[in-house]
Amino acid sequence: MTTVGVDVGAKNLVVAIRHKNSVEKVKTFTNNTVGHQAIDKLCSKYHKYGKVRIAIEATGSYHFDLALALDNNSKNDVIVANPRATYAFAQAIMTRCKNDKVDAEMLALFAEKMDHPLWKKPSNNAIKLRYFARAISSSTVDKTKASNYLHALQSCLECPKELIKHTQQKIKFLEEEIEHLKKFVLLLIKQDEQLNQYFELILTIKGFGELSTIQLLAEIMTIPEGLTHKQWVALAGLDPRQVQSGTSINKKSRISKAGNRHLRKSLFMPALSASRCDPYVKGYFKHLIDDRKLTKLQAIVAVMRKFIHAIHGMIHTLKPFDNTRFFKEPALS
Repeated sequence: MTTVGVDVGAKNLVVAIRHKNSVEKVKTFTNNTVGHQAIDKLCSKYHKYGKVRIAIEATGSYHFDLALALDNNSKNDVIVANPRATYAFAQAIMTRCKNDKVDAEMLALFAEKMDHPLWKKPSNNAIKLRYFARAISSSTVDKTKASNYLHALQSCLECPKELIKHTQQKIKFLEEEIEHLKKFVLLLIKQDEQLNQYFELILTIKGFGELSTIQLLAEIMTIPEGLTHKQWVALAGLDPRQVQSGTSINKKSRISKAGNRHLRKSLFMPALSASRCDPYVKGYFKHLIDDRKLTKLQAIVAVMRKFIHAIHGMIHTLKPFDNTRFFKEPALS
C-alpha cells in the first residue's frame, strides 16, 4: 500500500511518500497549479501498485485547490483530515518534534493506519459559489475595517479632509464590489436547480438575508453527503468540548471550534437577528437565559446549533422552516 502525506503551507507543499511500511521520499513543491501537477505526477509512479491514498490536512483555503487537482485522478484516494484529528494522532504516536517534514511523514502514516472517509469533490457550481462567497466575506470584513477607521478619523479634529475622502471612496468601492459579486452569485444560484432550491428554503428562516444565505449555502454545499445533523454540528465546530479527568479536573464545557469557521461565522448574525424577530426563536433564546442561566453569547451559540439541526432537516426533506418546531412557546414580547 502506498500512502502520501502533504503538509500544506501558503507557499509550499511538503510531500512524504510512504511505501511498504516506510518513508521513501520527502519532497517540497510550490503551492500552485505547477506544484499540484508535479505532486500528481509523482503519485502516478506508484499507481502500478494500486490506488494511492493521499492525506491532506484542512488548512483554511490553501488545501482546497490541491484536493481538487489530486481528486481528478481516479487512481488517487484523497483524504482531507481535520487538524484536530491529525494532532491527536501525532500525540498518540508520540511525535517528539514538529516541522514540515515530520508533519508530512505523520500524515502519510495517518493515511495508512486510520480508516478515514474519502473526500468527495463538490459540484462545479458549488465550488464556484464557495470561491465567490468567501470573496464577498473578505470584502465585507475590509468594508467594516474601513468604516471603523473612518469613524475614528471623523472623531479627530486635526485629520486631513483628503484622508477622510479617500476612506469614503474606499468604502464606496467595497460596497459596489460586494453588490457586483452578490448579483453574479445570485445568477449562478438561479441557474442551478439544486442550489436555487436550497437557497429558497434557507430564506424562509427569519434572520437570514440574501448575503447570509449565500455564505451559509457555500459552506454546506461542500459538506460530504450522508452525514447526520450531529456531524454537521461537529463540522461547524459547535459541538461541546468537555474537559474532565478524575476529581481534580472538571472545566466548564465550551464549543470545540474544531470545524469550519466560515460555517460558524455564517450562522452568527442570522441567529442573533432571529433571536430578536422570530417569536419562537426568541422564546427559545429567553428560555436559555432565564431558565438555564446561560449568558447571551452561550444562548446565541445554542441557537446556531439548533439552526444547523433545522437546516439539515430542511435540506433532506425539502420543506421550508417551521418556527413552531423550534421551541414549544413563542416569546410574548
